Amino acid sequence: MKYKWQNQAVPAKTAELAKKVFKKGNRYLKIRDELGIVFTNEKFKHLFSHQGRAAEAPGNLAIILVMQHLEGLSDREAAEQVGARIDWKYMLGLELEDEGIRYQILTEFRERLVQGESTDLLLDEILKCFREKGWLKEKKKQRTDATYIVSAGRRLKRIELVWEALSKALEVCAIQAPRWLEKQIDERWLRQYARPLGWRELPNKEEEREKYGQQIGEDGYYLWHCLLNSPFYEEWYDQPEIEAWRRIWIQQYYQQDGQVFWRETSESPPVADRISTPYDLDARYSDKKGRGGHVGYQIHLTETVTTKKQLSVVTDVTTTPTSTTDNQVLPLLQHKLVARELTPETHLTDAGYVDAPNLVQSREEFGIDLFGPASTDRSWQKKQAQGYDLAHFKIDWQQRQVICPQNQLSSSWHDRVSTTGQPIVQVKMPSRICKPCAARSLCTKASVRTIVFRQQTEYEALAAARARQETDEFGQLYAARSGVEGLVSQALAISTRRSRYMGLPKTHLQAVLTAVAINLHRAAQWLLSGHRSRTRRSPLLALNVT
Repeated sequence: MKYKWQNQAVPAKTAELAKKVFKKGNRYLKIRDELGIVFTNEKFKHLFSHQGRAAEAPGNLAIILVMQHLEGLSDREAAEQVGARIDWKYMLGLELEDEGIRYQILTEFRERLVQGESTDLLLDEILKCFREKGWLKEKKKQRTDATYIVSAGRRLKRIELVWEALSKALEVCAIQAPRWLEKQIDERWLRQYARPLGWRELPNKEEEREKYGQQIGEDGYYLWHCLLNSPFYEEWYDQPEIEAWRRIWIQQYYQQDGQVFWRETSESPPVADRISTPYDLDARYSDKKGRGGHVGYQIHLTETVTTKKQLSVVTDVTTTPTSTTDNQVLPLLQHKLVARELTPETHLTDAGYVDAPNLVQSREEFGIDLFGPASTDRSWQKKQAQGYDLAHFKIDWQQRQVICPQNQLSSSWHDRVSTTGQPIVQVKMPSRICKPCAARSLCTKASVRTIVFRQQTEYEALAAARARQETDEFGQLYAARSGVEGLVSQALAISTRRSRYMGLPKTHLQAVLTAVAINLHRAAQWLLSGHRSRTRRSPLLALNVT
């Protein structure tokens, strides 16, 4: 494989001038001196053809993407820095006379990374470099937290959503087969869909809005019928705009007796499956804890917990739609840590990641102690701090029986599956004992007490976690998790709250580039100053006021 650039030592002229200009040190110079070539061309050769003209060196393109994110530059600005800045040339090993690259190459390389499923390779390689240098020794404790990233495509109102979807589908048809489309539509379609929706005022009355939305639905079904009977259907079916239009119509409309109707909210798909914008089909709407909704993704960042003199390293970043809960992400996250040979002994997380299945799986499959606040008993007895909650009952797993606080045995034991698909146990006490019992008001509000709990391994794991978090030692050990907030803040400072790109794969690439940029920045700061960077204090807080 031939490359225009080759991974090489820093040219003598570039090194001499860079050392003279940056006498007090520079992060790129320090990283290059310590790590050498961060990304080799060999690691990315599978993304390029072995035929045709020479390609730009993928190793250098990868590090350019990282430096671009570290400094918050656009593609055009990053390409300009390659040809203009000495510290960038030093990092890339380029001659002083090198004019740099075309900015379009960065877009093409990102596409290759995503299509080649090589996004995580960027983080894997930087972690490998850190391990070889001995900077990634401490991995006994790691901590994880999540934050949201807003999609590049904004959430649309219902009429806006269907109008945009149909408009973009018409644009595809007009580009691919203009003569065919001219025969299917009339002048009204041009007036209604050729100009942006914001150019006209939507009807103010609810009935007129309903009618307007139904007209869009009827137009969409008509065009779909025309497309199904056209010679272009097989060729166009996989087009993103056509796919978005098709899925949105299924979610928003239905036909009955030849008429088109809006779907009621109760008939719409769950929020986790509902499309919010035709420009980003992977993004999902979320309104966690009533803080205001957004459409986008969730990134889960993991780092090592170290002393002040050691380097704290980002070991994993996982990206999901916002509709995916934290406890669903944890097994995937831990599997990736194990695959990288970075399995922590203790994994510090917040309550969202801690549930009974994860406590068991972390310990038995990965050998990890999942450390965080477990969910509490939500029964009315526990909330009112009176009466007999589940903890007052003794469970005999061998005999498949439960003994109540009055020393009475249960009458039935059934293995069930919960509404969330989890295996549970349902136990019922005998009615002849419960009904006349003097303590029934402390036990149940029904005539007979029915108890539901998890299977043995999960039940015992959850009970142990709840008991542990009541100790003083738990608070002292869990205090180390709070440091992950600094990682989240640093990630948002580099990446911003909004995604640069459309779709989950590219948003994940942005998150990985951010994680690699953080690692390089922390390493440079650590090497230049001899310690980790401390939390910044504002000038106002620094005042010595008595």
